[in-house]
Amino acid sequence: MALGIGNGDASMHLYMQRREALSNNKELSASQTDRQDVLAEGEAQVVEDESPAALLQRFSDATDEMSAAMAQFRSRRDYEKKSGVAGETSFDQVLDEEVQPKFDRLVKILKGSEGSNIENLLRHARSLFPDESDLVLVLRETLRQRDLDEVVRKRLKKLLSQVEKEADPKRLKAGINVALKARLFGKTLMMSPALMRESYRGFLASDEHEIELYQDWISTYGVEKRGIVINFMEDAVLADIDSADPSCSHVEFGYLLGRIGQIKLIRSCDILFMQGILNDNFVREINHDEGAWLFFMFSALQSPYALSDHLTQVVGDYLRFVKQTERAKLLQIIYFNCKKMPHEAFTSLDEREALLAQFESLADKALLNENRERRQEGG
Repeated sequence: MALGIGNGDASMHLYMQRREALSNNKELSASQTDRQDVLAEGEAQVVEDESPAALLQRFSDATDEMSAAMAQFRSRRDYEKKSGVAGETSFDQVLDEEVQPKFDRLVKILKGSEGSNIENLLRHARSLFPDESDLVLVLRETLRQRDLDEVVRKRLKKLLSQVEKEADPKRLKAGINVALKARLFGKTLMMSPALMRESYRGFLASDEHEIELYQDWISTYGVEKRGIVINFMEDAVLADIDSADPSCSHVEFGYLLGRIGQIKLIRSCDILFMQGILNDNFVREINHDEGAWLFFMFSALQSPYALSDHLTQVVGDYLRFVKQTERAKLLQIIYFNCKKMPHEAFTSLDEREALLAQFESLADKALLNENRERRQEGG
């Protein structure tokens, strides 16, 4: 278990208190904003870009995201009205982009002779909707049709019962509960909503350290999208908690909220470190690759005793061919920005001290070499 996640129960308790206090508030947007502040306490304070250009971009992104999502929802509802699905239900939570034609094919199978055999029916249904959450949602929605033939209805109920029985309960419920969040964030990230949903399921089941989780998400979604992925995970947990049939227990959600808090702390370290490094012109001239510096930061957090190796990977070529004064200057800049990272971001309490001690040892050597170099130049 990583540092900083032991207060998961407290985070969950605080969230539940907030939710109860907001239960009479009918303005959903205000409620959501307040809930998102629950885990902000205790996270390292980071000054993010609040320039007019940045704010405008955020607003534009959010507007485009919601417009695209609402357009798709309206299209689906128009289809559902034509196909006879009850007006108060929809396929909005089904993330299979071909749900409409697949739905027609499934209904045709249900009405035909192939639908009389449960094993055959189950095989066809899963071939159309491989994801268990999508399949269950489609079957439930189909059952809400008022004009269903009684034979078809019985087949549907039997099929739904079998699918629910064989599905992993946590995966099934989680996939249903976060589908809309996955759709909205997927539009913003220009990524598959189904992939976002699967990432959330993976988070629920993962026993990886928070640093490794963060790295996995970066590998999946890219360096430039790493911040919003964490926002999705937090929103997904809260949506899961608020659902009619949550995927996890109260205790499990407390643990997950603590995990999110720890990952947000690592993100804060990421922001502070990357701003300090990449805003320095001297460093940028040496290596301006954000991904390379991000890898260095993760390596320093996870294995501080191998600092020399990490430095070699990110600035090794430069260090071999410069004067000792420039070498010392670069080490000082990196050391200063690493020093900003708190104990809680490391895998254990003593590793921050170990990292700084490694830097101090390198600095001593650099100073010694610098003095030697000056004497040689002067003599």
